[in-house]
Amino acid sequence: MVKIACIGDSITFGYGIAPQDRRRYSYPAILQRLLGKDYQVANFGHNGATAVTGFDAYVDQFEYQLSQEFAAAIDIVMLGTNDAQNIYWDASAFQSALTKLVNSYQSLPTTKQVYLMQPPACYSQDLPGMEPNINQQVVYRSVQAVAAQLGLPVIDLFALTRGHPKWFTDGIHPNRAGNQKIAQLIYSKIK
Repeated sequence: MVKIACIGDSITFGYGIAPQDRRRYSYPAILQRLLGKDYQVANFGHNGATAVTGFDAYVDQFEYQLSQEFAAAIDIVMLGTNDAQNIYWDASAFQSALTKLVNSYQSLPTTKQVYLMQPPACYSQDLPGMEPNINQQVVYRSVQAVAAQLGLPVIDLFALTRGHPKWFTDGIHPNRAGNQKIAQLIYSKIK
């Protein structure tokens, strides 16, 4: 059985889905159904998580520890949406923190492949501290830079979700349709 760890923030967690439906309609849950019984997909999303330390750093969360212990063959990492908030954003710190996080998975003996995912497009102008321009341009370039430096494949959720605001509950968190599209794209890249 191939283990896949989905690592990230509230988008990975499935925040845009009603709590009673999250186990079925978060993108990791949908990915599990697409891949079938030869795979075990685990959701290690943490609401509010950032790559950068000192805020809600993913490495300080229980999900990080669990994801390390899960011993996945494939790690899919997506952070950056919360890092793009005005009070947090620092491109250099983000790239450094994301690199360290990825290295922590690459150093695990079971890891065969790490994928970086570009965060999806941001359609919210109303959430405090969210800056769509930073999220869509600077985070994108930062994730690309880390992927190039580490030689990692990128799954581009920004390109996938661009022009599809109806795939989101609040402009940031995908709904069922958005998570279905995300899971299908991941499936096409890893299968």
